[in-house]
Amino acid sequence: MGRYFLTGYLSGILWIAQTIYDLAVGSWMLLVIAMPINWVFPRIYRKIVDWSVSLWVNSTAEINQLMGTKFFYYSKERHFNEKCMIIMNHKNELDWFYYFNFSSTFQRPGLMKIALKKPLRQVPFAGWACQLSCYLFLDRKWTVDKPRIENYFKYYSALQYPIQLLIYCEGTNFCKSSKSSSDRYALKHNLPIYNYVLHPRVTGFTFIYNLLSSSKQPLIDSVYDMTVGYVGEAMDWTDLISGNWIKEVHMVIEKFSVHTLPKTEEELENWVKDRWAKKEKLLEGFYTHGSFPAEYTRLEIPKRRFGLSLIAFKMLILFASAVLFASRVAKILFVVHVFAGIILSKYGLDDIIVKNTF
Repeated sequence: MGRYFLTGYLSGILWIAQTIYDLAVGSWMLLVIAMPINWVFPRIYRKIVDWSVSLWVNSTAEINQLMGTKFFYYSKERHFNEKCMIIMNHKNELDWFYYFNFSSTFQRPGLMKIALKKPLRQVPFAGWACQLSCYLFLDRKWTVDKPRIENYFKYYSALQYPIQLLIYCEGTNFCKSSKSSSDRYALKHNLPIYNYVLHPRVTGFTFIYNLLSSSKQPLIDSVYDMTVGYVGEAMDWTDLISGNWIKEVHMVIEKFSVHTLPKTEEELENWVKDRWAKKEKLLEGFYTHGSFPAEYTRLEIPKRRFGLSLIAFKMLILFASAVLFASRVAKILFVVHVFAGIILSKYGLDDIIVKNTF
């Protein structure tokens, strides 16, 4: 028990503590120091924030591997670093956290944007940082989300700024209650009962996809369909605190050019439904036999060269900490940033950034 505490709970608690501290200092830098730049040079601000976030994502990916998690991918493709939309099954609350390793290895994590539930944006420090990075927060009420989504992509179009957007068509993570809701929906609409995925919400996908792909200067070139399975699954943050990190992450990735996808809304909806039916079969085989079909060649995501991004990120946090502890003005600004974060989060720091641009 004592040994497990040292290797399990202690490592988890230390990781959570340093993550909270890093996000507190990082959100202070981005809100107090960088955000004023947005009023004059919004594109430069966007690059500064996304570069800072990329350091954190890369360092987190290194820590994931340091904690023993292995990552495998199955795909005919070898290059994933383009403007794209990623659709993924939402197996647990940590899916996006482990997606960091794929993004840091094959993509540009600064361009990574994630569609998240709106309440998450008010989480102190972490939610504020995600707002400043302009992640897409959704209320899951179409009348509210539709104009927000439109403004969100107008912002990136106005900046002529590429993105790699991760969305969860299921709307929430797979659990007992969400599966029950999905099953009721399936019975009502004469659809099959799924045991490994939830039925996708197709309206949001088709709307977002059409906004991204149909403009004069499309924001995406491809859609990546990613199916994720786990070995030694951790379901939420309490597992990380207890040191129960996922042992293996397996990702099947299929690429679809926007030129090959259906053009009508009905055809797109059917395409998404077909993809989720395929995910169900893939995951049934994975959790039954311990692997994906032989047609998918398994490759291990190479381990990152430990230390480069982690050291760079920690040096940045160390410098900011030195300024914070040495300067009375910096301390005052930190307190101001906490109150500003609490107040402005209710209105949306991301909304303020977006509306300032056009």
